[in-house]
Amino acid sequence: MKGNYVEFETIPRDKLPKEWQKPIVLREFKEFLQSNWNEREIFYSDENLNSEQQFVKFTNDGLKLKNYIGFISFKGVQLNIFPKVFQTHKWETLDTKFLEQKLLENLAIWLEYSAKSNFCHLKIDSDFGEAKSLREIFVTLYLKLVEDAMQRSLFFRYEEQQEDLKLIKGKLDISDYYTKKIATSRFIEFNCNYSSFEFDNLLNQIIKYTCKHILKSDKLSDTNKRRMDRILFNLSEVSDVRCVANDCNKIMLSAMQEKYKAVLSLSKMFLMNKETMYASNSNEAFCFLFPAELLFESFIGGFVKSEFGDFKVTLQKEQDMINSIEFDGKFYAKTKKLKYDIYVEKGDKIVIFDTKYKKLNRFKDSDSVDNILKELSDTDLKQVVIYALKENIDKVFLLYPQSWQENLDDAPIVFHSEFPGGKGIKVVAWRIPFVFDELNNTKDSLIKVFKGILLSL
Repeated sequence: MKGNYVEFETIPRDKLPKEWQKPIVLREFKEFLQSNWNEREIFYSDENLNSEQQFVKFTNDGLKLKNYIGFISFKGVQLNIFPKVFQTHKWETLDTKFLEQKLLENLAIWLEYSAKSNFCHLKIDSDFGEAKSLREIFVTLYLKLVEDAMQRSLFFRYEEQQEDLKLIKGKLDISDYYTKKIATSRFIEFNCNYSSFEFDNLLNQIIKYTCKHILKSDKLSDTNKRRMDRILFNLSEVSDVRCVANDCNKIMLSAMQEKYKAVLSLSKMFLMNKETMYASNSNEAFCFLFPAELLFESFIGGFVKSEFGDFKVTLQKEQDMINSIEFDGKFYAKTKKLKYDIYVEKGDKIVIFDTKYKKLNRFKDSDSVDNILKELSDTDLKQVVIYALKENIDKVFLLYPQSWQENLDDAPIVFHSEFPGGKGIKVVAWRIPFVFDELNNTKDSLIKVFKGILLSL
């Protein structure tokens, strides 16, 4: 069973799937979401300090979805949670399968660009958009990452060994030698502890166990079958050891082994969901949700970084707003920071983009100026004006997402602010494409917007 919902939507208790309406099942669901919240750093970095899960709010009347988009699968029921910009006048009439495929395609694209801005730890290429399910995307991604890592170099690491040897190697167990070897006249047997550079190590055992679990649980495409055969052939000398998600925490990777970090993260994800008690089989419990505001910001930052390589792009760049505090005749070196969502620079030229994940109406010539002013938050306008004054620039940009299937060539709204001494600042509010329907059209429109901004510096 599947259902399509939009972020912040409320699901009344009597509208929940029958499987979920029992209080005990809702408690289990809450525990399941909490376990996934605790492990969200597998996929992305955020600054949310809440220890309690923030995906869904549980109320006496049902569930209230929050600002997270993606998929939840629990006890045979899947929730597809869409960004609010997906909801158009056609929403209610569209087929569930079609909508789910659109969300899969877009997540693949958003995460591909977000990886370039270091928000997402996993790079998902846009060709994964053809996958029939989210799990299929991750199976393909996992096998590609493992194969790529192995092609570059097989993973070896020092493993602690303990055995009886004819020659002393490493550290001799003195107690064992006096109490057991001498006592039994085995004078040239030495129980030694030493480190050996091994291919049969915990990481490779985790990979092998995860691959065999995938092979048992999933119907693989012909391409993935070939990938799997090559991987298991390479791991043929690795022991078959049962592994659990917590084993992944025991692996320490050096900077030289960076390519195995994503492999380890995805191994943990597969093992964590395999172990859950909330699924009737290994495919039915899954949680993959992203904070919508951060996804929009990181997508825009990653897009600019990817398509305009001559520019330096920094997300969440910090700048001092308060440099010191004077109190009772004394100065204290304390600071308060400003944070710019997207800070773009080339030489001595600077552009600041502030992303606002809000639905902004499309304005026409007949709309009054008062309506435009009501749409934009005073706080948002004041915030970017402070940015402009701090950086001594005369133009800043507020970026809002367009809704799905809207005109891709929106005109910006420009607010002019004059300050004493002739200092003028322009705040440019622009609705830009976010949902990819026809890939080339959306991408071309985004390039057109940023090209007009950046190349005019």
